[in-house]
Amino acid sequence: MKTLLVGKNSRLYKNNLKKFSQIVDVAISHADISGVEGVEYDAAIILSYSRNFANQISLIKGLKKISFKNLIVISSVSALVAENYSCYEYPKVKLAHERLYLEYFPRACIVRMGTVFDKKKSTPNKGTLVTDLDELVQMLSVLITGSPNQIITFCKYCDFGVDSIEARIHSIYSKLIIRLSYPCLLRPVDIFLRALGFNWYGYGVLSNLLLKKKESDD
Repeated sequence: MKTLLVGKNSRLYKNNLKKFSQIVDVAISHADISGVEGVEYDAAIILSYSRNFANQISLIKGLKKISFKNLIVISSVSALVAENYSCYEYPKVKLAHERLYLEYFPRACIVRMGTVFDKKKSTPNKGTLVTDLDELVQMLSVLITGSPNQIITFCKYCDFGVDSIEARIHSIYSKLIIRLSYPCLLRPVDIFLRALGFNWYGYGVLSNLLLKKKESDD
């Protein structure tokens, strides 16, 4: 299998070159797309986006000139938040790019992941949705051989494990934010939580709550 990856300058790729080299043959940045036009690949992985939609359209037009059987677009589970609320910028960007790719490539496979961590180097953030790096690479190795045209959510919740003050604050915050029709009203509280060193607030909490709701509804 010959695989192209777009996003060689992303932190995730640069920090884990050895892992991705197991499944990636050629890695490029957005600006390099014209250099591979006309080349045939079995699969293409879009690891990072440009916040500039004009640049993103240019990349997509370049991708249209490449031959590949499978397209895997890496996204974020926070896009689920943007499907329900419009007050968070990052989830809106992720959802907009998902829809843009599906508009041009209806058979693309969208992979929504949590915060990626390498269990050999770090511990996952408590109270958040996370994705194990080794498991992600393993899943991608399967998808490049034949990916379904659907949205795949690939993450798991990292529990606090033991009762703590932070776990209690998280519980209270979660109950409050899910009841708000405009959850960004809690932004002042988020600033305080960040100052305390917590990193699960805002759309991080909502991603988990909405994913639980979606799974229960399904």
